[in-house]
Amino acid sequence: MINIFNIFKKKELQPTVQFYTRSDGLEKIVPPVPASKYIPKWWIDIPKNFQENLLYKDFKGTIKNCPALPDYWKQGYVLPLWTDLYVKIDKDGVEWRTPDKKWTFEFHSYEQYIKWLPDNIRDKYKIIIKPNCPWRIKTPPGYSIYQLPMFYQHNPVFDVLPGTIWSDIHHEINQQMVFKEYGEFTIERGTPLAVYIPYKRTKYNFKITNYTEEAQKWEAKNSAMVRTKFRGAYREEQKRISKCPFHNDN
Repeated sequence: MINIFNIFKKKELQPTVQFYTRSDGLEKIVPPVPASKYIPKWWIDIPKNFQENLLYKDFKGTIKNCPALPDYWKQGYVLPLWTDLYVKIDKDGVEWRTPDKKWTFEFHSYEQYIKWLPDNIRDKYKIIIKPNCPWRIKTPPGYSIYQLPMFYQHNPVFDVLPGTIWSDIHHEINQQMVFKEYGEFTIERGTPLAVYIPYKRTKYNFKITNYTEEAQKWEAKNSAMVRTKFRGAYREEQKRISKCPFHNDN
């Protein structure tokens, strides 16, 4: 039986992801923001199609029409770098500076990670610099966060390693910045470091089947949804489902 009271209380029951900082004022200058604020410019600039004729049979769409990327960029929160960072990396070691001594960085040695990588990737990484991050994350009981690199930003200088944290019990986050080249770099305040996506920890059943009658019905429904419109069917169905509290996938 559906509890009508819970439907109308849905917004109040929404879990909260809380970022907090030990450095007063930082939340005003360069705070974490929804990931949608960092949609890559190269993607924004792409045209939706490369043929003028928009009839379905002649439609030649670019990746701009793929709903998977905008949906991905709506997930989670981006943590930008909170200070300018100067880094000089050569075969003899690393030098770094920030505008204030309160912003500090440490290192993962070669033996901690890079040494053990496969041959095809080991030489592409030079050193791992780990900031002492002034931000913390708190999620509700039972919720964790993924730390993911800024995949589509294509930063030429560094990547951040992915991982997951039980942020309901451990709130410290320190990004492992893997630098790709020797040289001198100035990374500006506001450069996106990583995206943090919350998720509820749960166990799933895993099943592999043949092409069942039920699976045929799923595909028939999907085909009817997609092949009855020139474009936009997926988004239209998303909106319909989002508005319906009684939606049942079956």
